[in-house]
Amino acid sequence: MWILSTFWNKRIISLKVCIILSLLTFHPVILLAADYRIDMFSPALESNSFWKRMKLFSKAAADDLNIDLRFHFVDYDRNKNVDQVKTLLSSQDKTDGIIFQSLKKNGALLIQLAEKYQTPAILFNAGLDTKTKQSFGAPRQKYKYWLGELLPDDEDAGYQLAIALIERAKQLNLYHDDRKIHLFGIIGAYAEGGSFERVRGFKRAVQSDPSIKYFQHVQGYWSQERAKRKALGLFKRYPTTRVVWTANDPMALGVIEAAEIVGKIPGKNLLVGGVDWTESGIQAIEEKKMVTSVGGHFMDGAWSLVLFFDYLNGQDFKTEKVSYKSKMKLINRKNLKQYRLLFRSELWSQIDFKRFSKYYNPSIKTYDFSIGKVLAQLK
Repeated sequence: MWILSTFWNKRIISLKVCIILSLLTFHPVILLAADYRIDMFSPALESNSFWKRMKLFSKAAADDLNIDLRFHFVDYDRNKNVDQVKTLLSSQDKTDGIIFQSLKKNGALLIQLAEKYQTPAILFNAGLDTKTKQSFGAPRQKYKYWLGELLPDDEDAGYQLAIALIERAKQLNLYHDDRKIHLFGIIGAYAEGGSFERVRGFKRAVQSDPSIKYFQHVQGYWSQERAKRKALGLFKRYPTTRVVWTANDPMALGVIEAAEIVGKIPGKNLLVGGVDWTESGIQAIEEKKMVTSVGGHFMDGAWSLVLFFDYLNGQDFKTEKVSYKSKMKLINRKNLKQYRLLFRSELWSQIDFKRFSKYYNPSIKTYDFSIGKVLAQLK
């Protein structure tokens, strides 16, 4: 009898061990449940290189902050984007907050949806257009669930890009017979705030320099192929062009393709630059076909998560402000080596995103989401 009892006790203990191991192996969520769920909406497809990087960097921050981050993608369809948000907020699948951009002026609708369903929201990457800003005011002014906004300083980016291209053109003595540098631009889309801001910075730079002859700018709708077609027409109309400013890297690459077709030599007798720090853009800089790219704003999703995390933990960022601007940086062949670590996503787990949080660091008075702070952790 004693032997039989001992046998069954051992079987029971073994069974308990197996159950525990099974739970550990197949149900880690039981032990590692996230503190919060946040949903982030991208205007592009997941295959888009910029938004893919945005997703991966944001995911690294979410893992550090124990946030269940869900992504939603759409192919630049503003109405489908609105439907995505409405479907989520009206469902039983509750979220603690949403992060989205204003896609083709749909930001107003999304803010109103967040208010209707009493869901905290942060606007990022692309803000409201000027007319909507006037009626909506600042975050929390008329819509209390619109907590804040974290937007790239697109005007400064457009300005930096133009200045860098112009300075390089002067160094290479790319003046026409009239002693001016001839230039045109390809923008994103007039309807989008980020594009408008970049163009404003671009115009500020070229209009303040009497050595520049500025022909015109046209819409490329963020597309490499469209920019290529537009550039072919513009090179035919303005054959003396030596500088082309573009609002993103894919359009810059389209211009480079067009330039090669018409017999120009990018990097030598034609200078092109873009925005976004895409992989193909960086490669074009390495190959000396593209002068520079302005970027770093792929990190803004992560910084929006930090703001949300602090808010949900009682450290409301409104004590500092509700509108934030992220500064972008230029990458060129001279400083490419310095920034290369930023593009190695396998290193992002080394970044301690808690260091940027006021909840974890109560002594922080002002958020510092600078690119330099990130680089310092990757060295």
